[in-house]
Amino acid sequence: MSGRKDRCHKSYRLIKYYLSSKCVTDFVSFSSLQSDQLLFLQDTQSALEQIPPSSPVSPTDFKVICDNMLQGLGRYLRCVGVDVKILANEDDHRMAAEIAREENRVILTCGLPFQTLRSQVQEGRCLSVNCSDKAKNQAIHVLKHFNVQVTPRDIFSRCQLCNGSEYLKLSVEEMAQAVRLNTDAGKTETSDAPSTESVKFPSQSKHKVLPQIDPGWPGICSYSPNCHWAERSGLNMKTLKFTSGASLQVSTIPPGILDKVTRFYCCTTCGKVFWEGSHFRRVLSQFQEVLRITNDSTYLQM
Repeated sequence: MSGRKDRCHKSYRLIKYYLSSKCVTDFVSFSSLQSDQLLFLQDTQSALEQIPPSSPVSPTDFKVICDNMLQGLGRYLRCVGVDVKILANEDDHRMAAEIAREENRVILTCGLPFQTLRSQVQEGRCLSVNCSDKAKNQAIHVLKHFNVQVTPRDIFSRCQLCNGSEYLKLSVEEMAQAVRLNTDAGKTETSDAPSTESVKFPSQSKHKVLPQIDPGWPGICSYSPNCHWAERSGLNMKTLKFTSGASLQVSTIPPGILDKVTRFYCCTTCGKVFWEGSHFRRVLSQFQEVLRITNDSTYLQM
């Protein structure tokens, strides 16, 4: 690999010479180069892009902005704990460069926008992804390219919907209470929800990032994501709203699920509700080749 790096960097210095000698001043100026010179530049750039950084990085420290053509990739990266912003369908591609510079993010794009976006950020901060690949394979390529070290505790540490990284744990009894409050509020068609003075919430430490295991609960998953844990006081049980202003999405909970799980995880940013199931096993399987398993990892035993 070191010999390959040396060859690529020598080639890169030649590219710098072309640039400094005004052979290439902008994208249009590529027409002034001969065809063999163009192929040389493209092959060298491609080779340089495939060399991953030597220092590993954790998903929590890796921040990216996905072009709107790579929304599926963005959701997969969130699934393993990467901080991902995704452009909306109506957003201009150039917004990716603005966000990348302001928030120190890496741009992930594909197709024609790559040439324009790459020129607007620092070297190595824009990666072209193969649009024909499946989103999962794109995610694995990105993780390998930037040497992102994913552990089982990173899986589902971020909300796939909104990119939030803080959750509130609710027991099945507390969630059942929330469902009843939501149902009663809908029946009365009034903004005043029924009294919840009888609801007692156990104490919980604020914003812990350490593993929180629930031993002794038959059938419960001991996996604890590497995220922040919110206090119970962060949810108003009268309005079913978080301090962020988001509403707890109890209407999305399928009928009968309260009889099958014992713990719910609620995103405090958007209010989406999650629970433990087979999806975790599937993600473990999908990202096996980039998953870093250590003796101190806490995850569901398959």
